[in-house]
Amino acid sequence: MRASRRRTPASNRIAPILGIATLADVLEDTERRAEEERARIEARYREVLKNSVAFEKKIRNRWREKNRQKNARIAELEARVAELEKELETLQTEKR
Repeated sequence: MRASRRRTPASNRIAPILGIATLADVLEDTERRAEEERARIEARYREVLKNSVAFEKKIRNRWREKNRQKNARIAELEARVAELEKELETLQTEKR
């Protein structure tokens, strides 16, 4: 009695020779393309996220710089007001 050997179906052996794609080939190709697309989308997402973070940082830095300038100008004006008040007080005491 011969041991039974499992043989691959004839269609699986002949398909590559005839250039016919088998279901397994189609699935492998689909999985490969899906993985490539996933990698491409992830790379694009990382790039967009990086650009977004850089843009927000630039806006925050610009706002901080404008705020520093505004605060410096306020300090200058307050100093000038104090100076003028002192002059006014001196003039008022001299008049008396």
